[in-house]
Formats: sequence, structure tokens, C-alpha cells
Amino acid sequence: MPNACAGIGVYWPTHPEDNISTPMPPTGKQSNIRAELHAAITALEAAAERGVQLLTIATDSHFVIQCALDWIPKWRRNGWRTSAGAPVKNIDDLLALERAIGRLQKVIWRHVEGHRGIVGNVQADRLANAAIARLLAVEKMKKLGD
Repeated sequence: MPNACAGIGVYWPTHPEDNISTPMPPTGKQSNIRAELHAAITALEAAAERGVQLLTIATDSHFVIQCALDWIPKWRRNGWRTSAGAPVKNIDDLLALERAIGRLQKVIWRHVEGHRGIVGNVQADRLANAAIARLLAVEKMKKLGD
């Protein structure tokens, strides 16, 4: 979709002052998958900058967890090719995730059900949606100013 936008939400339950609510970088496709990858990357980088070495990431994205635990190592061994021989999509995002994981001693990945009222998941969605709303409001103001 040409006018799509996506947001990143990172919720820190014990440090809400560090919560992150930001739009996806404007480069590349704006998609839910990329936003989920970038939320994990953003959380990992923020933790590393604070000196955290053990982090649990709770996400409703099976895709992100599979990438982190299984697919990135396999794709790296296969020269960034899928089992069908096609180039892996979103390789820049995957490399960024791999680098961010490498900045910590240990990352625990925990799947949570989406849209089930789980506080951390609800808050992360709220932060991501707030980022999108702010971005759309800025775009609307720009159009009104034209």
C-alpha cells in the first residue's frame, strides 16, 4: 500500500519513562512484519545502551521469534537464501536484528497472545498506534498548510 505507515511500540513495565513510541523509519516498506522486527531491534538497542545484558522480549509475533532463534542462523549458513533458493526478504532488518541480539549476553524470547488483554502487549500496541496517529496528524497539518 503506497501510503501505509507503521509504528513501533516498546513497553518497559518496570521503567515506563523509557517507553518508546515512534514511527517506522521512512525508508523501506511500511508493514506490520517490519514494524515487529523494528520493535524488537529498538528494544534490544535500548537495553544495550542502558547496560542491560539479560533481556526478556515478550512479543505476539511468532515471526520475530522464529527469525531470532531459527531462521537468521539458518539463512546465514545458506548465504541468505531460503530453502527454495530465493533471496531472503528484509535482509537489512534481519541483519539489524542479529546485530542487536549480539549486543546482549542473553535474550529470552517469550510469545504472548495478541489481542488478549495482556498488559504489556496492549501497551506496546498502544504506543505503536500513538506513533502512527502522531505521524498522520503531522501529515494532515502539512496538507492543510499547502
